[in-house]
Amino acid sequence: MNKIKIILLLITLLNILSSCGKYEDGPAFSFLTKKNRLVGHWEINEISGPAKGVRSINPVFAMEFGKDGNGYLIKIDQSGLEEKINYKWMFWNMDEKIKLEYDTYTSEHYIVEDSVNLTIDSLTFQAFEIMRLKKTELWIKGYYDMIFKFEKK
Repeated sequence: MNKIKIILLLITLLNILSSCGKYEDGPAFSFLTKKNRLVGHWEINEISGPAKGVRSINPVFAMEFGKDGNGYLIKIDQSGLEEKINYKWMFWNMDEKIKLEYDTYTSEHYIVEDSVNLTIDSLTFQAFEIMRLKKTELWIKGYYDMIFKFEKK
């Protein structure tokens, strides 16, 4: 009888833990902290969203998240010109978003509901909603509901 109670308790506990997922697309449960999953070098695999449809791209856009809260993104335009933009990052809005505080202005300026890019005292802030944050997979929703899917390298 005790074994049955233990098994039922474990099943109940697993159901509770699996329903506690923070992000829309997972994971439902992880032993790694959000910070440990995010820290590292990420390269983009795909961009999708209502504004552009779905398209696959080469890894020409990358983001780096450092343990110390510093990072950078790399953009490469069609002519091959590389632009590196430094930022400070933090979890924001009850850890549902990643907030980037750029050292300089970016060439993109957006003011929309899900991703806010505000210029204040020569700094630019941008927030991305976290859709999925796994050890090697990051999905974030940005301006115009575009979803950026990254793979950790």
